[in-house]
Amino acid sequence: MKTICVPKNKEALDRLDYNKTESGDLFEISLDNDVFFELCKTGFFQVINKLAHSNIDDFEDDAIIEEVYLNNVLNSGIFCKQKYSVEIFKVVEMIEELFIKALKCNTGIFFYF
Repeated sequence: MKTICVPKNKEALDRLDYNKTESGDLFEISLDNDVFFELCKTGFFQVINKLAHSNIDDFEDDAIIEEVYLNNVLNSGIFCKQKYSVEIFKVVEMIEELFIKALKCNTGIFFYF
């Protein structure tokens, strides 16, 4: 399983840094391997990596915390419905929501792959 999460506030972010999160600290989704590889085949994570100067990949953990990079991804068109199958787009929408929450919470988005 791959996990993408957003701490709800600065305190939750601090706990995440020390692997001490509490129930309710995070907005999160889990991706099974099939969904992850389908997203990879579309180039989804590669585009995010380019826009956010990140390294989101299989067996890699990374985070996007800078507001400019979060906005780069949100404003890029990567979340456009026409680029994905119906099933994969549902996941893409959930990831987009996490990017929005990362900005609103002023914490960042974390990828544990």
